[in-house]
Order: sequence, then structure tokens, then C-alpha cells
Amino acid sequence: MSLKSQIDAFEVQKKANVPSDILNLMDITTDKLIAEQLNQHALPVGAVFPDFSLPNSHGETVTLSQLLDKGPLVLSFYRGGWCPYCNLELRALNALKDSLLNTMFN
Repeated sequence: MSLKSQIDAFEVQKKANVPSDILNLMDITTDKLIAEQLNQHALPVGAVFPDFSLPNSHGETVTLSQLLDKGPLVLSFYRGGWCPYCNLELRALNALKDSLLNTMFN
């Protein structure tokens, strides 16, 4: 099942199980984020990502350049275990891991 179809299925479950006032608040918040046009500030496809330093899952500071020295990488912004969308994305990336590695190195 594709990530999109998993998200679509989650949305159906969410609408069936989450109170309408919470759904309305979520919709309002989403609309505000869309209105801010954050996508206008994103790097275009093919742009060089600037180097940065962040803590990894072990609390150690790593830089993008250090990670790229080890080979290609996939960068995913994981908000936390509480985020169903992040968990769906992480599972989808994990499922693609072998095919991505084969594509990069073959």
C-alpha cells in the first residue's frame, strides 16, 4: 500500500474517531499554515542543501557534511512518536530502504 493510500485511510479513521471540534481546529490550523505559503521558502528541486548541525537520535551533534561524507542520505523531519503522519512516513521510508540502496549503488 502506498504512503498516500495509508494517509488517506488514516484520514478516514481520524474523521470517524476524532471529535468534530478538534477536527475543525485542525482544519483551521492547516488553513493558516497554507495561507502563510511556507512552500514559497522551500529549496527548489536540485538545489544544494546548506550545511547544518543538529543532534541525532543519540544526542550527538552531527553535520550534514559529515553524514554526506559517508554516502547518500534521506533526510526526514520526524516530529515524534505522537505524530501519526511521521510514523506512516517512517514506515514507508523503511519499506523503501532496500530498493533505494540498490538504486543508489547499482
